[in-house]
Amino acid sequence: MRCDVTDAKEVKKCVEHIVEKHGYIDVVINAAVLHESDAVTLDKLKATDLDKSLETNLKGVINVCQLVLPHMQLEMYGRIVNLVSVTGAKPSQGHLVSASSSAGVIAATRAMAKECSNVGVTVNCVAYSFVDTETGSESQEYLKRAAKETPIGRAAELAEVAGAVAWASCEENSYTTGFVYDCTGGLL
Repeated sequence: MRCDVTDAKEVKKCVEHIVEKHGYIDVVINAAVLHESDAVTLDKLKATDLDKSLETNLKGVINVCQLVLPHMQLEMYGRIVNLVSVTGAKPSQGHLVSASSSAGVIAATRAMAKECSNVGVTVNCVAYSFVDTETGSESQEYLKRAAKETPIGRAAELAEVAGAVAWASCEENSYTTGFVYDCTGGLL
């Protein structure tokens, strides 16, 4: 289901609908992530851009987790995977907004992992950097930057990021929690 993760009431309706329809929630992938496309220095930073990023990237994750964790804890099972920009673990110049919100998600992930790890619920992150979308929306300049800046020499394919998310959310991955999986082409 899709919903506005910044609106706790909308998230609550979504969670209640899923639990009513299926009886439980076993996996949540928090993938609502805003990332500024152009580098912005601190002196040019707009408060509205910072607010929007923190609302979506950080508060959105917390809203969703706050509402699904009680259901997972009752079932004594759950997997939560939060997608984060590489800037959260390795900030880059001009990306203060995404670095701040992604670092907040990493810290929140680790805190939540400690709160619920004793009841079979894991909470992890998948950090990404350059991703080549199937729609071809990425510019040639973006792909050239990926080739130049990543040690692996290219942007990730969507399937590669999905593979990291799948592993982080699978039943067999029951011992890793509070971890940031690296799907950054070697940038971390």
